[in-house]
Amino acid sequence: MVIHLLPDDKYVFTFCTAARNVPVSEMEQLFLVRDPKPYKYLPVDADFLQNSPVGSPEFERVMGAAGKGDRIIIHFLNPTVRNWLAGFNTEASVEWVFWSSDFYTCMYLDYPDYDPITLAFLNRHRNVPLSRFKLLHWYRKCQLNKKVAARQLSFEQMRDAASSKISVFHHYIEEEYALVKQMIPFKAKFNYFFYNQNMSYDEIYELGKKAKPERSPLNINEPNLLVGNCGYPYINHLDSFDYLKDKINGVNVIVPLSYGEQPYIEEVIAQGKRLFAARMVPLKDYMSFNEYLNLLMSCQGMFISLNTAKAMGNILTLLLLGKRVFIKREMLAYAYLKRIGVKVNAIDEFSMELLMQPEDPETIAENAKRIIEVHSATRSVEVVENMIKLVP
Repeated sequence: MVIHLLPDDKYVFTFCTAARNVPVSEMEQLFLVRDPKPYKYLPVDADFLQNSPVGSPEFERVMGAAGKGDRIIIHFLNPTVRNWLAGFNTEASVEWVFWSSDFYTCMYLDYPDYDPITLAFLNRHRNVPLSRFKLLHWYRKCQLNKKVAARQLSFEQMRDAASSKISVFHHYIEEEYALVKQMIPFKAKFNYFFYNQNMSYDEIYELGKKAKPERSPLNINEPNLLVGNCGYPYINHLDSFDYLKDKINGVNVIVPLSYGEQPYIEEVIAQGKRLFAARMVPLKDYMSFNEYLNLLMSCQGMFISLNTAKAMGNILTLLLLGKRVFIKREMLAYAYLKRIGVKVNAIDEFSMELLMQPEDPETIAENAKRIIEVHSATRSVEVVENMIKLVP
């Protein structure tokens, strides 16, 4: 049996649909949703989705019955699942479908996510509920308190106990797999896998070759620069703004902030307004996929000061649309894109002239060829089938 432990997430239902279409004889797949109802993204009427929050009697029954030859595939690791896994004894194969935020919020809290200005803000607001940053200080405080430490595992013990049970690492960025092995005790083997999104990258590329949409979802004039993709501190908006303030002129700074840490979002908006005035355009409301795609098409490029390999959907989509993307050289995504032959700009190359200079058609076509070779709709079906048929 293959047991999928799933979150309520926008990518999950597309994956489940593909997984259920894999022709596998003598193998049952069970889809457990670990989050309680009501769901935000998953359809409540999908009868194959079994609601089994971690720790519930049904969850304990299913996991307790898993044995040799069974596979438990964890999609999106969070602290609750990690803690359960640390104390779980089984002969089943436990597999981790890697998402960058999993690692940096659950398994390695000390990774240097934050640039100096963002870090200074977080240090000034340690009592504000900023999830990962607060979590790090909570764990450190617990370890200093001998009475607390005597009653529970340290963070490192919990992490190591969980990671030692993982036999397969499902991901597509081998550079990130290598980093994980450096940072924690980890012996899982690598399996190439990625989630498909609402529109395939093939379709996005074809759309990008057509004329621009008649109406942008924002009532503003170009040029537009997208900064970040969400409202979490690891995007380092405050440092990005400081870097850009003397380098852009007459450019709308478009900042998606529909989800994230509210106290940090408020600071991002305040700083953006102070530096860019009316050209600071915070996007606080949820946008449909098509609205967001139209927004990306209206931008000249994207600037994102990430230290980890997040926001890959945005990065790949913008490159397919022929937009310039500026990321850090030390970001693992930079090494990944270079390895597969994709041209991307480094942050230190940013200038108004380069932002406003359209990418040449040959580069756009070559980038698309390279991206679609590894992320096409056909390939997305293949990776799901390979995952389900994998022998750990």
